[in-house]
Amino acid sequence: MNGEIEYSLRSKLRGLSSDPFDLDSRTGKLTVKEGLDYEEKQVYEIKVLAADKGAVSLSTHCNVVVKVEDVNDNQPEIEITSLSSRIPEDAPLGTVVALMGVTDLDSGPAHPRIISDGGGMLTEYTS
Repeated sequence: MNGEIEYSLRSKLRGLSSDPFDLDSRTGKLTVKEGLDYEEKQVYEIKVLAADKGAVSLSTHCNVVVKVEDVNDNQPEIEITSLSSRIPEDAPLGTVVALMGVTDLDSGPAHPRIISDGGGMLTEYTS
């Protein structure tokens, strides 16, 4: 019995854990049990307790830090703040066609761009 180890998760709320992780009490294998969302929480700090099953149980613990990596799971949102609906065919190069803002919940910058093919066709995209 001394050699048998039992693993458990501990949290700051009296042993209750709402983290999206599961710990196998026999093997100590820590797995994800529900979806992670970087935009909601970037870091989880998990306290793992290991105890033997001796007559006088001895235990130890460690802190596991899980850092969630962002993935591109949110589409950018474009807000047009100013738009010219009519542009003369002899408009000089550099004429402002539209002003817009782009937001993206994913980390990293979003860059709005307007491109003209020279024939009056405009294409809007972000990268």
